[in-house]
Amino acid sequence: MSVHESKYKGGWYARCDVCGYIQEKPEWQKYDDRAEVWIDMKRDGWSFRKKDGKWMHYCPSCVEAMQSAKRDAEAKKRRAYFEEV
Repeated sequence: MSVHESKYKGGWYARCDVCGYIQEKPEWQKYDDRAEVWIDMKRDGWSFRKKDGKWMHYCPSCVEAMQSAKRDAEAKKRRAYFEEV
């Protein structure tokens, strides 16, 4: 999943489950619990969702792309509705 214990450095890093972007922050190395890393990630714009029993983690760029795609799909539905009326 997205928050991993890095064996080669002995610390935490985050990986986006969509694009593979990896983020490391020096302050994460002092954390004992991955929940503390998740709090920081959320502040940085990351999103988390459970899918098929596994936590998926999305970087800020992928979050923005998903939100944009959702807005476009909703706008398309509205246009189609008004074209029918």
